[in-house]
Amino acid sequence: MSSRVCQGCGSALTEDVRFCPTCGKEVVIKACPACGAPLPEGSKHCPACGKETTPQLCKSCGTIVPEGSNFCPSCGKVTSPHVCEICGTPVPEGNTLCIPCEEKENARKDREAALLAQKAAETIAREKARKEAEEARERARQEKEAARKEQEAAKIARKEAEAIAREKSRQETEAAKEKAKQEKAAAREAQEAAKSARKDAEAVAREKTKRERPSQESPARRFSGLRSRRFALISTVSVLVVAGVVYLIASGILFSHQDEPAGESTTGILAEAARTPTPEPEPEPEPETVPEPVPEPVTEPEPAPAPEPVLTVDDLLSRTAEIISVRYDTYLTRPSMPQMTSVTWVKYNKIRMERTEQGQSAVYLIDTDAETVFRYLPAQNTATEMPYPPPTLTAMQDALSIRDYNPIIISTETIDEKLCMVVQYTVTGQSRKMWLWQEYGFPLRVEITAPAGTTLVESVNIEFNDIPDDVFELPEGVKITST
Repeated sequence: MSSRVCQGCGSALTEDVRFCPTCGKEVVIKACPACGAPLPEGSKHCPACGKETTPQLCKSCGTIVPEGSNFCPSCGKVTSPHVCEICGTPVPEGNTLCIPCEEKENARKDREAALLAQKAAETIAREKARKEAEEARERARQEKEAARKEQEAAKIARKEAEAIAREKSRQETEAAKEKAKQEKAAAREAQEAAKSARKDAEAVAREKTKRERPSQESPARRFSGLRSRRFALISTVSVLVVAGVVYLIASGILFSHQDEPAGESTTGILAEAARTPTPEPEPEPEPETVPEPVPEPVTEPEPAPAPEPVLTVDDLLSRTAEIISVRYDTYLTRPSMPQMTSVTWVKYNKIRMERTEQGQSAVYLIDTDAETVFRYLPAQNTATEMPYPPPTLTAMQDALSIRDYNPIIISTETIDEKLCMVVQYTVTGQSRKMWLWQEYGFPLRVEITAPAGTTLVESVNIEFNDIPDDVFELPEGVKITST
């Protein structure tokens, strides 16, 4: 009876059958790994060479290891259970490494552990340094924010103090003007009173002169009057004498014809008396008339008006530094080049500037605290982060920079009904003038004179309003690249 059995269905098989007649499965014929002779089913030793038929397989790759070999011919791993896994030296049962290799392995493991510990320490140190740096940046940001808030509060307080000082100065100026006005009115009233008193005195003097005029007449005039009065008196006396003599003669009282001497009569005597003229007194010399001095009118001096407060460049620049939120248009005119226009918004430390570059609109968003500059192109919906500082300055930054160039005040002018102080200074050999609006310290005009010509920068349409924060932010969905 055959000892071969089908591994598929368990049917008995003859020695020469390669396939099972029952299930049709191929019958595997095993061969001796040592000599290659066919092995009966279930045999543990080769009937031809007597060697063990169960091969030794490599635990690493599964390759049959020749008998007596300590290493796999395919992968080189140790296959013998009683040799060192590294060098192949026989070792006691239960050991996998010899003593030297074990020491080396332990040292290697120690080095790896030390390296891992060092890496872990470095990772912990880096993480700690990163956290400390983040905390330091956060503290710096908070301190910067607190400093900015304190600066804003100081600006507001300074602005309020200056507003109070300006209001006080204005009130004092108005009070001084009112006082000067009152003093001027009082002086005018005093002048009018003095004039009225002078007129009254002149009237009294004229009246007194009129009353005293007869005694003040000239001697010729007085002699003429006196002569007329004396002639009238003599005439009257003569008439009275003649009348009395005639009466006496008629009554026979005075004379009688017997007593009259020969050749004389009363009538002849009277006629002789009538023919004898009365001698006239010689005129007295006329004294010189000295006119009385007429008092000059006294003019009271008018009080001088109160002086206006004098502004300095530092006063105006302090007002420039207090500008918190502003929007304005700028026109830049350069020699032999087309005029450039731009619109600028400024609020605290943030700036937005719009202008046309190479035929397309470009927007610059600047944060002076974060020291960032973005150039945004709306038509392409892209933004590029540019190096700080920005290529241009705001009007206020340009005004505050003149402190380094010793500006001097040369005049005051009016631009668009805005009173301006004109200052002059020199930058790198170029003469410059700046028109500072006295009310806010804002530069309305800058004129730069160079050998190539004159450059003019004008700011118009100035609005001091609160600007929304989103004006200084990039729109959502913008692709950002770096230069």
